[in-house]
Amino acid sequence: MKDKILITGGCGFIGHHFVEHLIKSTDWDILILDNLTYASEGFDRLRDIQVYTDQRVTILSADFTRPITKGVSQELGSLDYIVHMGAETHVDNSIKDPEPFIMSNFVGTFHMLEFARTQKNLKKFLYFSTDEVFGPAPENVNYKENDRYDSTNPYSASKAGGEELTLAWGNTY
Repeated sequence: MKDKILITGGCGFIGHHFVEHLIKSTDWDILILDNLTYASEGFDRLRDIQVYTDQRVTILSADFTRPITKGVSQELGSLDYIVHMGAETHVDNSIKDPEPFIMSNFVGTFHMLEFARTQKNLKKFLYFSTDEVFGPAPENVNYKENDRYDSTNPYSASKAGGEELTLAWGNTY
């Protein structure tokens, strides 16, 4: 039986490249959960890489700042992997209006982690963050994964919060 992967934010810039990679390098069934905000440009990126009508790709529009509904859960079915890329992006946007960043990047991550707990056969949950959580890097400094956070804006703070939730859920559940 083929593996089945859920990618949140699969219509976004990084997400659609990841979908394209999986189409070319696996035989997996790919499910995309995207809220289709400004960051996704709708389905255009998936059309550009010619996967919008691919039979291995299923696209659902849902807002994970709210709990995953029973209907969406039923459509997703049993998953092997969840790659949580969906997020509000752009530092300047977070400074103008931080609430959507807290809701998507922190509360939304919580909802995805809780959904992951319902998946009996889940092999892995991957959370995509940002180097912004470490703040500005001095010249010739490369941060390591466990370096101290130094968030300098609401975007990076919300992503750091999502990282901490993911670590806590991994350690607890």
